[in-house]
Order: sequence, then structure tokens, then C-alpha cells
Amino acid sequence: MRPVEKILDRLEGVIQSNGSWKALCPAHDDKEPSLSVSEGDDDRALLHCFAGCDNEEILAALRLGMGDLFPASTNGHRNDHKMLGGKPTAVWRIKDATGELQALHVRFDRDGGKECFWRLPGASGWGLEGRKLSTLPLYRCELIDEWPEDVPVVIVTEGEKAADALAAVYSATLGTVTGAEGTPGSEALEVLRGRRVLLWADNDDPGRAHMRRIAEALQGVAAEVRVFEWADAPPKGDAADHPAVLNRSKKKFGELLDAMAAVPIYSSARREGVADERILRFKTAKELAEETPAVTEWVARPWVAKGAITEVDGKIKAGGKTTWVTHMARKVLDGEPFMGEPATKTKAVFLTEQPPASFRKALERADLLEREDLFILHWHDTRGIAWVDVACAAVRKALEVGAGILFVDTLGQFAGIRGDGENNAGAAQEAMRPLQEAAARGLAVVLTRHERKGGGEVGESGRGSSAFGGAVDIILSIRRGEGNTRPTVRVIESLSRFDETPAKLVIELTDQGYRSLGDATAFAEKEAMSAILELLPSKEENALTSGDVLDKLKEQGIKRTVATDALAKLTKSSAIRRVGAGRKGNPYRYYKPIPEGE
Repeated sequence: MRPVEKILDRLEGVIQSNGSWKALCPAHDDKEPSLSVSEGDDDRALLHCFAGCDNEEILAALRLGMGDLFPASTNGHRNDHKMLGGKPTAVWRIKDATGELQALHVRFDRDGGKECFWRLPGASGWGLEGRKLSTLPLYRCELIDEWPEDVPVVIVTEGEKAADALAAVYSATLGTVTGAEGTPGSEALEVLRGRRVLLWADNDDPGRAHMRRIAEALQGVAAEVRVFEWADAPPKGDAADHPAVLNRSKKKFGELLDAMAAVPIYSSARREGVADERILRFKTAKELAEETPAVTEWVARPWVAKGAITEVDGKIKAGGKTTWVTHMARKVLDGEPFMGEPATKTKAVFLTEQPPASFRKALERADLLEREDLFILHWHDTRGIAWVDVACAAVRKALEVGAGILFVDTLGQFAGIRGDGENNAGAAQEAMRPLQEAAARGLAVVLTRHERKGGGEVGESGRGSSAFGGAVDIILSIRRGEGNTRPTVRVIESLSRFDETPAKLVIELTDQGYRSLGDATAFAEKEAMSAILELLPSKEENALTSGDVLDKLKEQGIKRTVATDALAKLTKSSAIRRVGAGRKGNPYRYYKPIPEGE
């Protein structure tokens, strides 16, 4: 039986006219014959529904397949599907965005491999009759209008088979039809204009090159482009092989989407980047609890945490920001305690605004000159490159070398924010965005910023918009100690989302690095006691009144309340002696007696 006879035998309302037939289309509620049936020169059956039904729909309603359109034999002609391996394994209809059929892609599987052939709609033989594959639309692009309006990303696979498999779990999927050696043309890629696009590369060199060429072609067309390479894919593996796709597991596919969201943004300038916004996947509180550690993972407790951002503010060339973070870097690289608290050993990436000559001094002071696990990028080497691409490159380097911490000293210099731009909340948010994404990928991020001239409370002292501080997890302000303290002493004040970070701590730089001197109030009192002991005479006849003591301590920058408490504690401990009645004409007077035996 000829293919056309097999089909006509199953149709209703058949009318013959001028060598062809009309019939009621079985794929829709047809009242008037709208299905045209004819026979091609190669004896295959040709179908066309004027109501727009696809051949697959028509054949499915007749319980037939695409192979039933072809004759069992054509006397050795190339379109003999028996010679090509029997009935087609698959027939993909390539339509443009309006739904108009452009070409048929027919696949035959047989022992040892597959063979695919093209046919133009209504053509009598195989081939595209000179039409280039690059001019064909992306597979499934006619379904774009059916996607949800809030589709966060469009995934493009290599080939129709992979696209069909992925589309079963994620509707916003398209497939290329050019093969790995080809590249879709600009007209085909136009459907991706303004969209976030993720290109899923097959696990072979041609597949990766295929997607990189498309990524280049999409520059200036798509809003963002990322190339996803499945690390655990089998040789030549594609989307159809991924367990999340094979099993259609929501949980596994959610994990897959997270992995895709962590892919760097493709940049034609450097082909480097960081993950942009995550694909929107809502989680329950329980899921969040299961996916995050119950105990904070500190890189340098309690200042820098894994997956969090720490901002360090200080006066230009006076606060000691760079000195403090480089000494921290040394302890982290070695996994040694930093200021008495544990640090996790990891490599580090350091972006510095300083030129090599001056930064070498900073490295020397922190004993870092011989390190091969500290990777440095100077600001002058990034000029002409957008901050987002610099940040992307830094994150990519950190992932490449296994670094767990990223330093940016200073953010304002690298982000290129100048003058009034620091007060612009939008500019601040854009500057912080790549660092937030870096933290989302598990990196500990430390950035430094210059303090405003007028200083201010911690959290408000950094120059510019408060949007900077709002985007970080810990804010630290490093300042010189009040009063006549040693030049090596600094006070750290903090605002933190973590309870472990102290609100105020006094530290000192020594030959062995930084050490904690304890709570700021206790330190101030201790310093006041030392100043009093240094000040008081050793003989009673030379004893100083409390007013004289407080005035002299004030000259050293010691507050009156702190000095008063210090006097009382020293007196109670008998470290000093007090004489007098404490009234007008006979005030309290203080002296420091010489211990017996001296």
C-alpha cells in the first residue's frame, strides 16, 4: 500500500480533485474539508492543513508516524528510508517565530551511529536546495510567546534532541540546528534580543567552540550571556544526559539551575566574568536551613566569614586599613590565629590600588614577599576594563586557584567612583553587585573604603552613599586611639550581622603582627592608670590634687570620667596613696610611694 493510500484509508470526508484529495482534518474539529493530501514525485504523502495543524498532530490522530509518509522503497533513490535505516527515528520541524515551517530535520538511527537529512517543506527530495543552515531559525522559537512572562533565563542547547529533553522540565529552551561546526545567523539569534541567555555546551571541543561563537554573536543582542559547561558530563554528553533532566526531579533541577546561575557572565573583552542574578528559585525556610551551615564558617573569626562581605573603613594613609588586611592575609594563608582568634587556611586574591613599589613595602611588613599562594592584581593593570569584568576576573581566578578569600583595596578606586558619584545610591549598588555575587558563590570578601573627612559613627563614616554599607555583612572602622596612645594602637568599631563580632576592640601592631588589647573601655582605663602612675610624685609633700591630675590627663587626651575611675581603682588597690579630707581648703591629694626595698 502506498503511503497516500494508507493515509486516505483512515480519513473521513475524502474528496478527490485534480490528482489530489481533500478531507476532514483529524487533528481539529473540522466541519469543512481543510486537509489537503497529495503524492510527491518520490511517492511520499504530502499533507497540509489549512487550519494550521502540524503533520505530527495529524499523524498522531491517525495513529501513524512520520515514517508512514515515506514509501517502503524507491528503487535505490537516496530518499528511500529503508536504505537509510528504516523509519525515521525522529522528525523535527524547524519553524520561525511566527510558526511558519522552514525545514524538516529527519534522523535515522542504525547500527554504528546516526544519519540526519534535511528537507524543505513540499520538496520532493532531500536537501535544502542551497539554503544555508545558519539562516534557519532556532528550534522551538515559535513557542516563545507561550513561555511565562517572567522567564529569568533562556537556555540554548546544541541540537533538537537535547532541546526536547530539557524542554520537558524547563519550557524556555531553544536548540541550535547548524551542528557544532556552524553558527546561527543574526536573524536566527534576534529572538534572544534583550534576554538573559545561558548556552549549554556539549562536552567536547567542537561543542564548546560552538557555544563560544554564539556567545560572541550575542554580544550587544542579549542582555547577558553565559556559557554552561557541565563538569561531570560524559564524553560528548549534553543536556539530555543530565540526571536532573533524565529524572525530571524538581530538586535536582533546582540544584542545576543554581549551578547555572553561578556561571560567569561571558565577556568578549576578556571572556571572564561572575555569575549574575540567580535564576529565581524560591526556597522554604526548612530548605534554606538544610542548605546552609548552622554554625558560621569563619575565615578569620570574628571579622571575615565565608560567603559574607566585610567592609573596612579608615582615614586615607592614617587608619592602617591596608596594613591590617595584609597582616590578616598572612595569617589566613598560614591558617594561624589572627589577633588571638582562629583563621582558616586558604589561598587569597588581592586587588590593590597601590603601584608595585609601595605595595611591596606593605607585603614586606606583613612578611608576604615570598608567597606563591597570594595572587595580586594592580589597579593600573585594569585601566580601560569595566569594574564588573575586573571583579569577574578576580572571582574566576579565585575559583581557578582554590582561593577562599578576595581582598579589594580600595573599592572606590577599582569601581571608578569619583566625586559626587560616591553619593549616588545606584552607583554604589552597581559597584557592590559583583562582590555580592562573589559572596553568594561562597567566597569571603574583604573590601576597604576611605572614611569621610568628618568621620562619624561606624556604618556612617565611609565616604558616599549608605548603600555601600547596606550591601555588606560586617562594617569595621579602624581609627587611631584617643588620647596620648602609642602610634601602633588602633581602635576597631563594628556593626555586624554576626553576634561574634565585638562592638569595639583595641588592637596594636607589634613585631609579631597584630594583637588584641581587649575591650576599648578597659583599655582606656588601663592607659589612664599608666599615665597616672607616670605622673604622680613619690613623696607626700609633693602630692597632686585630684584637679591637677585630671587636668594633666586631659592634656594627654584622657577623658575626665575615665581618669576619675582610674584614680579610684588605683587608690583602692593601694598602688597610690590619697591624703586630705576631700573638702575645700583640704582637697584630696595623690602620690605614688616608693615600694620598700627600692
